[in-house]
Amino acid sequence: MPPVRIASLVAVALCAPSFAAAVERAAARAPDARAREFVQARTGSLQRCYEDVLRERPTARGKVRVRLTVARDGAVRDVTVVLNELGPAMAECVRAAVQAWKAPFRPEEPVVVEAPFSFTPVE
Repeated sequence: MPPVRIASLVAVALCAPSFAAAVERAAARAPDARAREFVQARTGSLQRCYEDVLRERPTARGKVRVRLTVARDGAVRDVTVVLNELGPAMAECVRAAVQAWKAPFRPEEPVVVEAPFSFTPVE
């Protein structure tokens, strides 16, 4: 089954006093809207990852793209960071956060999702 591409996600602000992270915008091409909504609803769990990067580099900005599979039991499997502009610590933190997600739905077949995230500090 070819990957389901989420071209981008609805914008989400990951708010803290020093920054916000915006998720890229555009129309999603996921045939299963539940997968798109599932990823969108969990983007806040990536906030800590970006805050850690900003502590070291206050002006850091960049993209991280993650590929994951939502299994038939709703578990997230095969999480891979396929693009990372923010360093190894960010990649590992995002990978671990996404790996902990659990879908509230059970697809008939595993669904592969690719989700891009764009992180930008508040100026």
